[in-house]
Order: sequence, then structure tokens, then C-alpha cells
Amino acid sequence: MKEIKKNFAELDTLRILAILLVVFGHCTYSEFAEPANGRIALNDTPMLHETIYTFAQTICGLIYSFHMPLFFALSGMCYALNEHSEYSLDKFIWKKFDRLIIPFFLIGSLYMIPVKYIAKFYPDFFLAEKAFFNFELYGHLWFLVVLFEIFIIFRILRQYFPNSNAVLLFVSLFCYFVDIPNFYALMNNQNPAMIAHALTYLIWFVLGYILYKEQNTLQKYLDSYSNFGMFIITFAIFLADFNYNFFTLFFKTLSGCIATYFFAVCLTKTRIVNFSLYATLLKYSFSIYLFHDPINYIIIHAFSKWHWIENFPTLAAATFVGMRTVGICFVSIVVAYFWDKSKAYLTNKILKNS
Repeated sequence: MKEIKKNFAELDTLRILAILLVVFGHCTYSEFAEPANGRIALNDTPMLHETIYTFAQTICGLIYSFHMPLFFALSGMCYALNEHSEYSLDKFIWKKFDRLIIPFFLIGSLYMIPVKYIAKFYPDFFLAEKAFFNFELYGHLWFLVVLFEIFIIFRILRQYFPNSNAVLLFVSLFCYFVDIPNFYALMNNQNPAMIAHALTYLIWFVLGYILYKEQNTLQKYLDSYSNFGMFIITFAIFLADFNYNFFTLFFKTLSGCIATYFFAVCLTKTRIVNFSLYATLLKYSFSIYLFHDPINYIIIHAFSKWHWIENFPTLAAATFVGMRTVGICFVSIVVAYFWDKSKAYLTNKILKNS
């Protein structure tokens, strides 16, 4: 029981880190554009050439090489910890549908589309609706669809190969290294419900699952090193200047995920887990992901209208990055709080009237 609690604590910290990495990874965009004619951009202002901004861009480039695979690996770890309470396949699909797909449609239609429209990302509301409901251009919410598909694919694989992690690893590695998205794009330049992305990201879910299923075997190798030492080693590999291609990117991504995991282990052993901020971020971690990105559109739109940034580029750069990290987390938590209150109020109303 003590070991299970320790594992959950580590995953809680890793979940917070993953969310913060995603938010920070989105903090340096100066332009949003997509094929449905949606576009919002800053002009080439001095702010974009400030050291604060360019340094943040460099960090974001590193984060982007692994932050979404980390999310899928974390989901695989959580699946491994909760597999003992697994449901039948049909009940499992419904629970994941309720957890991922219903929020996808509700938040996409009632929150993401209106916020993007207010930020002038779309010239008209109809285009915003079309871009979302054609199942191609749904912004940051793509993660929910892909994760749902990965859960179903993985559960079916486990059903047919219940005792073979080697088969899971082989299938997921094959899907990754044949580069499914690029292959499918060459075929007909479409992506049906992001199945191709699910097959590519499956490897990270599987690796997370295997890590937590085989942790007792792995632990004897890890005990000879301090967690901090392992963090330094993997982070150094992560920062190495690879010649980028699809093969080397896999190892850079893997190093980034491992480094973040060991960093989470280190943090879990400190007093930080007792802070109220830690508890708040943990409680609203999923909500921050759901609500954070459309706020970026409002901030960019606002900065495109605020001409003071031309005269105070350093202050503007610091404000720009700060609003899109700390500010967005705060606003997302506030939005999530009122969203939950509204759901509870409507649920009570419906129950009283039924």
C-alpha cells in the first residue's frame, strides 16, 4: 500500500509538470493560422527580438520535442496502476467516452469556438463552427480524441495479448517507425478522426505502461544511482545536438520524458507536495489543459492592438510570456471553477425537475 501511494504521488507531480510544460510550450507563439482561414498575428515588433522572448522560444523548442509524448506515457502509467479494476470492454469504452469525448464536444463548442471568435481568429462564427465540427481542425483538443483512440486500441491489444508486453512494444514501435501520419498524408492527404496520430503516439503510452508494470525489475538498476544523478544524465542526453531525423528524434523525445520523470521523483520527495499551490495545480491539472489554449488567442489579439509594446519591448516581452504562463494558468483555473459550478447547478436543476 505504501508503494502504491508513492507511485501515485510521483504521477501526481509528473501530471503537474506535464501540464506546466504544455502551457509554457504554447507561450511564444506570435501567430496562429490554420487552413480554414483562421489567422491572428503580431507584427514584427521589437518585443519579438528581446532576449527574454528568444530564450523562451529556445526552451519551448526543447519542450515541444517531448511534451505530448510525455502526456501519453503518463496516461499509460496511470492505466497500469489502475488495471486491476478494469471494466468490460463496452463499459471501458463508455467511461473513456464520458471522460474524453464528451468534454471534447462540450468545451470545443461552448468554450473554444466562442473564445476564438471573440479573439478575431475567425472572420465569422459559422466558419469557427465548421472548422471544429468537420473533425479536422479542433485545436489543442485533438489530444482528447487521440487519447481516446489509443485507450481503445491498447485495450483491444491487451485483450488478445494479455501476457505479452513484447508484442505491445513491437506493434507500437512498428507503427511509430513507419511514420503513419506522413504515410497516410501521401496516400490521400486526409486524417480520419486522427487514427494515424493515435497509431504514432501509441508507443509512448505503451512505454509508460511497461515502465510501471516492470518497475520492480527496473528498480534494482535505478537504486545504484541517485534520482538527481539520473535526471542530470538524461537531461544532458536530451540537450544533445542530434542531427534531426525521425529516428534520432525518438531518442531525444525518450530522454526528455525520462528526465521529466526523474525530476518529478525528486520533487515528490521535497516539501513542495505540501504546498497549497501544488494541491490546486493537481486538482485543476486536466482543466488547465482543457481551457488554457484559447486564452492565447485573446492575448495575441490584445498585444496586436496595444501600441505601447513598440516603446517598451523588454517589459512587453516579459508581460507577454508571463501572461501566457502564470496568467493563463490562473484564468484557466477560474474558468474551470465556474464551469464546474455551472455543471453542478444544471445537474441539480435537471434532477429536481425530473
